[in-house]
Amino acid sequence: MRAAQASSGVGVQVHIGLRDDLDAATRTVYELSCQVSDAVRTETQKEQVGHALQSLLAAADGSTMTERLAAAVDIRDWVDVHYLVERPGPDGTPITRRWGSRTGLSGGERRLVVLAPMLAAIAANYDRFTDTGLRLVPLDEVPAEVDERGREGLARYLAALDLDILCTSYLWDGAPGAWDGIDAHDLEAGADGTVVAFPMLIRGLPPLPGDTSLTPPAGRPA
Repeated sequence: MRAAQASSGVGVQVHIGLRDDLDAATRTVYELSCQVSDAVRTETQKEQVGHALQSLLAAADGSTMTERLAAAVDIRDWVDVHYLVERPGPDGTPITRRWGSRTGLSGGERRLVVLAPMLAAIAANYDRFTDTGLRLVPLDEVPAEVDERGREGLARYLAALDLDILCTSYLWDGAPGAWDGIDAHDLEAGADGTVVAFPMLIRGLPPLPGDTSLTPPAGRPA
């Protein structure tokens, strides 16, 4: 998430750690199911996982097997999740601290700290599907509190996650250097309330799907 930094150098990381108070059965399921793939899991390990799962199911609440299974292996109860905010120290060396109520952040820094992990989670969810579909992220507005450098970092971060952003914005061109194509529409309202959209297409050198009507850059064949 280093690309999504404020101009002050403030960035964010998400730390996910296993809880210290897990019982032996839960820890066994986590270590042998979440950390070891089925392809490399030994027969002994498979037996250990089976016994641990039976133990968790026997102790789980629920009137149906589906409910008991959901309660027994809810990984959200097994981990601690918190934000780590990174900022440059006096000598330029990054200082990382846990984000809390006393962490001093500006409005733009706070927006980036919230947006970066959210976008990473959305990208991870899309990774489960085919790579030929849209990876759409609608944002009501690119935050006005984030300065120009921060918005450009956010654009590079979105491009690195291969997300397709659909958003409203005020006086932001979408950081053309960050990705291969932008469709921008400048909206203007007339005196009678009619809203007119003026399209603006920004492209890199490689043509995008559906851009066959566009004139290719100089030096490139049509």
